[in-house]
Amino acid sequence: MATASTPLKYLFPSWFAVVMGLCGLSLAWHRAQPLMGDGAGAASAVIGALAALVFAVLAVATAVRVRRHPEAWAEDCRHPVRHAFVATVPIGMILLATVAVAHGLQGPLVEALWAAGGLLQLAVTVWVLGRWWKGNGAGGLVWASFTPALFIPIVGNVLVPLAGVPLGHPEWSAAQFGVGLLFWPVVTVMIGVRIASHGLWPERLRPVSFIFIAPPAVVGLSLLQ
Repeated sequence: MATASTPLKYLFPSWFAVVMGLCGLSLAWHRAQPLMGDGAGAASAVIGALAALVFAVLAVATAVRVRRHPEAWAEDCRHPVRHAFVATVPIGMILLATVAVAHGLQGPLVEALWAAGGLLQLAVTVWVLGRWWKGNGAGGLVWASFTPALFIPIVGNVLVPLAGVPLGHPEWSAAQFGVGLLFWPVVTVMIGVRIASHGLWPERLRPVSFIFIAPPAVVGLSLLQ
């Protein structure tokens, strides 16, 4: 008997990075509007709507995946590298709220999206840090698995003020920003130690090196808030 195809089993959390990229592109076009005119603003709105649509599709597909293939989701959470991409889900929520605020959309739905994303991001940060405390035990610290992807669950907290301050939550935004800012140099040093002791990560993971660009850029933008 032929085995039925189960593509949802391989829908890794890293797919939510598409939402992050689209949101970033939308915000970039929005900032370009004073120089490039209303066309840039329209492009920003269209790309932001596309990001929301992609997030909705991925969220539904992920919920179905967790229900049908719970072992696959559990494996993602145990994986020494893939577990870091679980944070792309709450970061996608935070960035969608940021895009909405940039376009003047505020209200209970946007606040709920931002709050849920921020709390989930903080929870993922605590969870990942908990893995480090396990040391060399099962599910603990494995130096060979350290890549710039770890900036996502740990330093991703610095994104919170981008929408949080305009929404009227400066204190919480500052607190969560402080968490990300505190661990940014820590993660950077640990990745440096990993490179010194094990060399660079495998070639298929080399694109994650570009994540080094994100923390200083976002820290600067958040400080402006």
